[in-house]
Amino acid sequence: MKKKSGLRIVAAAAVALVASAGLMGINTSAANAAGNNTIVLHVPTVLPAGTPSPWQAVVDAFTKANPQYTVKIVYLGATGNYQTELATELQAGNGPDVFKVSPGQGQGDSIINLAKAGFLMDLASTKAPKTNPAGSLAVMGIKGKTYGLGTGITPGVVVANYSLLYKDGLSWPTTFGQLLADCKVAVSNGKTFFGLAGGMVPNTQLLVESVLQTTYKDTKWAANRLAKKVTFAKDKGYAQALNQIIQMKNAGCFQAGAEAGGFADAIDQNFFGQKVYAVFVPGPTAIPFGKYVPPLSGQNIQATYIPAVKAADTRIPASVNTAIAINAKTKASAAAKAFVNFFASTAGQSAYQAITGDTPMQGADSRPQFAPIADLMAAHKTFEAPLNTFTNSAVSDALGKGVQGLLTGQATVAQILASMDAAW
Repeated sequence: MKKKSGLRIVAAAAVALVASAGLMGINTSAANAAGNNTIVLHVPTVLPAGTPSPWQAVVDAFTKANPQYTVKIVYLGATGNYQTELATELQAGNGPDVFKVSPGQGQGDSIINLAKAGFLMDLASTKAPKTNPAGSLAVMGIKGKTYGLGTGITPGVVVANYSLLYKDGLSWPTTFGQLLADCKVAVSNGKTFFGLAGGMVPNTQLLVESVLQTTYKDTKWAANRLAKKVTFAKDKGYAQALNQIIQMKNAGCFQAGAEAGGFADAIDQNFFGQKVYAVFVPGPTAIPFGKYVPPLSGQNIQATYIPAVKAADTRIPASVNTAIAINAKTKASAAAKAFVNFFASTAGQSAYQAITGDTPMQGADSRPQFAPIADLMAAHKTFEAPLNTFTNSAVSDALGKGVQGLLTGQATVAQILASMDAAW
């Protein structure tokens, strides 16, 4: 699941990961696209089952407005499966014309890494540079150039069933101390506060993001880490965040067996089964969960947050977590740019965000599912998703796997932070 896109994490959530049968062996390279008016689009598989594809929604809207073009979508599986397959295609020289990417450089399909390798087209002649959020250039390109178009803002990494919470006489806590106390109350009510897929690195990464507010209260911390002015091992905020996870575990905040849990356990069985109050998924997932998952129909599903030790210090990750890019070797340049320009338009962005729940890259979002985090967004109490700012995916893996070690008691906070610095 993470960092990462509206449904980047959810793609692995509710159903077993699948890659479209037979598609892996089909030659869908840009060079073999059927004519210059046809483009091939590679994206992750969309799950949970029953959720419509936001990619298909954009393609349908694009081809309706531009009937001279054809777009062929290929779903490559979710998260790691997608990233591995895409990298293999690009390295072999048979990549698609347009494909989903991640901002920054901390993921397998990150924009900066792919741009440095020469796989991405400079989008200067498209609407992407002016459509992306102000200040996003550092994670959407290199050397002042833009190589990706964001699909929306993903605010928060916690989704909760407020109806279930209220039914048990609880309200969402406003301090971390209250959260720990409520975790114990939840257990006494025969429930658990959080469902956690502790056996899945992408989910433990989201858990860490939810408690990293102390470090990223310093808006220059990520830049200082890139400049080697700070380290993970000496950062009090990272140490505090990992220790908070230990406190949450000891307070019974996670379901039994969470350390080995998968997405089916955390989400399908526990959250959809209304045995837990909240799960670690991108905040906008509140919208498709409440709309497309029958057990949650009529429930008050909200994007929310983990409170800080002091309520006034609470912050949430909010950034572009999913983007699209054009293959530098595409033979359908005009069609690919037309698709990017349409995706950058209000019609294209709206088609995608209506399904994923992502919020607009420009302007506010008044949908009720974002009520708990609306004030934080308005006050700019947000920070860039940390994994977007890491130098490579090994740092992200060290963090995610390290948290798994915390849950099993096989790793210490100091060991995790040291391994992240080593991977950096």
